[in-house]
Amino acid sequence: MGILLLWGVWVFSSIYRGWATRNLAAPAAAVAAARWAVLFMIMTFMLLS
Repeated sequence: MGILLLWGVWVFSSIYRGWATRNLAAPAAAVAAARWAVLFMIMTFMLLS
């Protein structure tokens, strides 16, 4: 459960960072946040399984 909580906080912080920098480079920030979120989710599921 702790890992899931950390994952949720991490994803929301990544989304917030992308939202805060949307005026600077919205597409790049969105792509980077999505890439890291997917990578972290895969790692989390591998650890849980």
